[in-house]
Amino acid sequence: MAAEYWPAAVAGAGFLAVHALLHLIIMAGGHSRYPAFDLLAIVLPSAIALYSAFPNQGEHHA
Repeated sequence: MAAEYWPAAVAGAGFLAVHALLHLIIMAGGHSRYPAFDLLAIVLPSAIALYSAFPNQGEHHA
């Protein structure tokens, strides 16, 4: 990924992370029918996206 695009990647991954946070709150409240599915299909991919959106040490910010 080009270094100048990382803010857009963080914004997109941030949206997914907020969505996953809502699912975590629903799961903590006991209102989720399929908590394993929520973890594997929503929370885990959003965490991976958010982690990969930030630049590494070798990449430079724009």
